[in-house]
Amino acid sequence: MLDKKFVYQFTPQSLLTVDDFHIGKNLIRKDFLIDFMHMILCKHFFTNKRVFHLSSEILKKKYGAHYNLYVNWLLENKYLQKSSNYFVGKQSNSYYMTDKVKENIMRYYNTNKTVVKKWTAKYLSSLNYSKIDNNILTWLINSLEHITIDYDKAIEYINTLTDEDVIEKNKWAIDCIKNNTLYNTVDNYGRFHTNFTVLKSTIRKNCLRINGEETFEIDIKNSQPLFLIEVIEKTGYDMDDYKFVSELTFFRNLVFNGEIYDYLSNYDEQKRSRVKVMMYHVLFGRNKKDKYNLYFRKKFPCIFKWIIQYKKLKQDYKCLAYELQMSESNFLFNTVLKKVKDKYPTMSLFTIHDSIAVPISKKDDVEKIFYDTLREFISGLKKKDSFYI
Repeated sequence: MLDKKFVYQFTPQSLLTVDDFHIGKNLIRKDFLIDFMHMILCKHFFTNKRVFHLSSEILKKKYGAHYNLYVNWLLENKYLQKSSNYFVGKQSNSYYMTDKVKENIMRYYNTNKTVVKKWTAKYLSSLNYSKIDNNILTWLINSLEHITIDYDKAIEYINTLTDEDVIEKNKWAIDCIKNNTLYNTVDNYGRFHTNFTVLKSTIRKNCLRINGEETFEIDIKNSQPLFLIEVIEKTGYDMDDYKFVSELTFFRNLVFNGEIYDYLSNYDEQKRSRVKVMMYHVLFGRNKKDKYNLYFRKKFPCIFKWIIQYKKLKQDYKCLAYELQMSESNFLFNTVLKKVKDKYPTMSLFTIHDSIAVPISKKDDVEKIFYDTLREFISGLKKKDSFYI
């Protein structure tokens, strides 16, 4: 990675015809404009949003003291449109990505030394993230370079899709993997994001190889309900509230036995896949009176009330999502993967949030470590309350 000569980036086709030019005495570099638009397009593809806050501090670090000249040029040439102004202590300027940006998206080999240097620094910056053991992060980042993709097979699958944003995001990830332009970052809540976490599962499971071997994914069943129990235990509740204790006991039994989604699958014409959508909607959303929240409240009224009160106390409806993600991250990276690395220090693998993908030859060995650790985690939760049945 330290010897990288280019960064593979998104760009609107119209920017490819732009040459370096001057505004006054200041040189405006085409490569910086493309890097800027790549950042915007990535934000769009990874969040599905078209309005973004852009921090002046971050832009200054990336493009120098005259970063505003790049912003103004993109505004004047209709790539961006200002959405709102900066308010001290409130937010950065926000900008709207125009349709011109998505008219014809191309790929660009950005060889600008400054862009490549900053990309390399960002690639390695995850090692400073304190919530995940540094040795584990180093191992994971190094593992990424041992993963290859069956490019033709992946593109063949992509061509069957219809959502343009999904197609572009996956094509970019596929091209980056093929060209060894690897992306990684750890967010504030412990999730490790890479080129591989954005891929459609069909591509991950059928087109990737680790050191030439097929891969196998191992995941946590009932992941979010499981970590919800941990958060409830850590936060606390009224042990004298018989209704809550009884309901939580029932909920725990369903989750620990892997039956929570089956229990809820009467929702939406027996479609189990929709139940997970409902669970995410209740745990991560604003809990409005829609079909998801009303159904969950009917099944688990006390737990639903606890969720509402938790978000209200924190004054942020996203707070529970963040707490669940941090619990998940701590379990996966600092517990499971630590054990895997201790036993197989030279093995390469990659993670997809609550799951790990390993070489098929290590499937049985890593599965045993993974699920033995998960059972230990569940046993620890069981011991916390004498009422558990």
